[in-house]
Formats: sequence, structure tokens, C-alpha cells
Amino acid sequence: MESPSIELGPVESSARGALLSEWLRRPHVARWWGEAEAALAWSPGEADGSGESFILHDQRPVGYVRWQRVLRCDLDAAGLHEVPDGAIDIDILIGEPELTGCGVGSRALSQLLERLWRDPSVPLAGMSASAANESALRAYEKAGFRRRRAYTDPRWGPMWLMIAERADDPTRSRAIDSPRSK
Repeated sequence: MESPSIELGPVESSARGALLSEWLRRPHVARWWGEAEAALAWSPGEADGSGESFILHDQRPVGYVRWQRVLRCDLDAAGLHEVPDGAIDIDILIGEPELTGCGVGSRALSQLLERLWRDPSVPLAGMSASAANESALRAYEKAGFRRRRAYTDPRWGPMWLMIAERADDPTRSRAIDSPRSK
């Protein structure tokens, strides 16, 4: 039996609000994403390195992924001094509950990483996930992310910083561990 196709597809503005609103209000998503209005207000805009895609399962939207370059001031404010400039932050959701735990998220993230690594200025991609969301943590690891360090977010509680580094970067084994230059 052939596995279903998983692709990253364009986010059509006419469908964005309705689909995201529906997904963000579903209990399996709302638990991890919080207020739907705040998530809906985010837009990739014109920022360098930012974007969003629907996750398509056999050409049907079933999830959403967004990414953006993280500003140095935001990294420092979060205490993430070891994350280098140019890093990409990723958020993902699978909106259809019957498709969680089926490999859809990890396959979508793998495709996104392939796309991001085409830009040589992207040193790594990161995500944060609740320590309680073990299924998401496993999916992120399957896509190539590694648990970098635990921390406590004032709003969300215990979290894991997940990092995926470029395979073709000769400094990658040191990139996240070396102090950033001033």
C-alpha cells in the first residue's frame, strides 16, 4: 500500500482564516497553541526568511507550519544566547486529530528543513515544545531535531528547545555550543 503524499502547499488567504481558526479551537491544538486570536494575527509579512504553508495530505490541507528568522534581541531576551544569528523559529500544528501520530508532522518538517537549508545563511532551525507534549517531541526528533536543553517558560511551563542543524555545515558540532561573538 502506498503511503499518502505529504506536501507543503501555499496558504490561500481565502482559506487561511477559516481553516486556522477551526484548527486552533480544537482541543488537541488549543492545548499547545493557546489563544487562537494571537496565532491568527501572525503573518509572515515581508520579513526575510519568514513564511507559512499548509500541510497537504493527499492534496487536502490538514495542518499548518510557519517559520521566521529570530531577531537577536528576542533570542537574548529569552536567554537563548547560544543560538546564532540567522536562526529560524518554526511552529507547526496538525489540525485533523485522526492524523496526529501518523508521521504527517515529521514528514512536513523534513520537507521544510530541506527548503530552509537551500539558503546558506540559515545556520539552524529551532522549535520549542512543551515537555508534556511527548508525541510532538518524538515527531520533531524524527524530522531531525534534537533536544538541546530544557527551560521553563513563564506562560507554558517546562519546555524543550529543539534544534536542527545543517548537515553540510563543518562547524555544526560547535555552532550551538560556542559562545556568540559580540
